[in-house]
Amino acid sequence: MPEDALKSCPFIDVIVIGEGEIPFTKLVHNVLANESYEKIEGLAFRKNDEIIKNGGPIPTDLSKIPLPAIDLLPIDLYVARRERYILELSRGCSNACPYCTSSFIKKNVRYRNLEQIINEIELAYKAGFRKLVRPAKFLTLKNQGFRRGSDQAHPIPITNSDRII
Repeated sequence: MPEDALKSCPFIDVIVIGEGEIPFTKLVHNVLANESYEKIEGLAFRKNDEIIKNGGPIPTDLSKIPLPAIDLLPIDLYVARRERYILELSRGCSNACPYCTSSFIKKNVRYRNLEQIINEIELAYKAGFRKLVRPAKFLTLKNQGFRRGSDQAHPIPITNSDRII
């Protein structure tokens, strides 16, 4: 698919394939440093008239993704509008629904580290978020790491207006 997009859209220079945290970060670094990005895994690009694809999607180790830098956003505006905070608890899916992008990496469900999840919930709560959203599939799939870690849980004060959806 990246090859088709590059062939049909001459204004596209580079495509990040799959989960983009690592290849996109490297791409931005190299572009800002005026360095070549031709050897970065997880990219497709055009070089002269040739389309080059460096590997396929790179599954990201979810434990290596840092917490969101919400301090760089105008969080007070989101909180004032009572926006929801969306938690990413896993990637992939055990199903193969044809309409869903998660089915591209089916049978490869990866979960975030429990400590990271707790830290992110605390981060969001301290920032003022009171509506936390988690994907429904998290509760329907077996996540032994989450169950094993339940003894590590500690209370976050929640009022009647607070909720995790």
